[in-house]
Amino acid sequence: METTLQTQHASNRQPSADADSSVSVFRYDSNNFAAVQNARLQRKRAEEAARRHAEEMEAAARNLASEIGSKEQAVKELIALRSEYDALQSKYSSVNSSLKSLETSLKAKNDELAGVKKEIEVAKKEVVDIRSDCETLRTSQSSLNNTLLITNNHKTSLMTQIKDLTSYMDFALAAGIREMESLPSNMNNGLENCLPLRYNGSIVLIVNLKNGMLLDPRKDSGTAVQSWTYSEGCADQMLKLSKIDGSGVWVISCPLNSKRFYFGSDGPSVELKVAPSLPGSQDYWYIGRDSSSHRGSWVIKNVQSKTYIGPYDGTPVVGYCYPVPSQNE
Repeated sequence: METTLQTQHASNRQPSADADSSVSVFRYDSNNFAAVQNARLQRKRAEEAARRHAEEMEAAARNLASEIGSKEQAVKELIALRSEYDALQSKYSSVNSSLKSLETSLKAKNDELAGVKKEIEVAKKEVVDIRSDCETLRTSQSSLNNTLLITNNHKTSLMTQIKDLTSYMDFALAAGIREMESLPSNMNNGLENCLPLRYNGSIVLIVNLKNGMLLDPRKDSGTAVQSWTYSEGCADQMLKLSKIDGSGVWVISCPLNSKRFYFGSDGPSVELKVAPSLPGSQDYWYIGRDSSSHRGSWVIKNVQSKTYIGPYDGTPVVGYCYPVPSQNE
């Protein structure tokens, strides 16, 4: 535009001959200068506005590119966040399942704990009862200790009495033996049933002099008699002698069950037996003196079968039996 103005200004100085008369001549005056200045200012403003617009466009482009990059980054981050979310969701499901399992286990443990608490309460009650029982036992033990002391004192007294009685019985036995040895040894003269009356009710041991064995009524579940060695304190070997009033015969019985010695009714049995009270005289016996070859001994003869108790388990052979007093009723 300035060039054009300068050209026009030059033409004003040198107008051509064929110039159009309608074109006005440019004059350099204050109005034209102001217009030029104004035009320049407007052009400068337009250029400045264009420059600013270009800068704004460049800034907008940069911002847009930045936003696009940010969006791409955001998309990547969103994808990463989505993956992380999916992983967290899976982990949450696993943790939730574990939590439910723990809740179930916790409930079971709570139920078990409640059962244990009940057992503890029962145990506490049992402990209280046991302590009470222990206290009762202590009281009973104290009482028993006193009773034991009294019993021991009584035992000492009884042992002294037993010792005295044993000495007396030894003396009485020796005297009885001497008395029996002084009796005649002839059963044919009425001495086959001459056992002294003081043996009535006596508890005795019947010993076979030939083999040293005792009559023991425990054979075949307590239905037969056997020869057996002496057993200290064995009540089955203790036999009772009883005199039948008016008849003069004896009954040999077991104090534990009142069973009586007998031979079978059809004649002598191979075994001497025991049974409750029997009819007739199967369980009646004569107890008399032996021959002079065994002074002090006795023979036992069945009244009904006329058979003697022999040396071996009641066989019908004459034996030699010696009543030894144990105690008197």
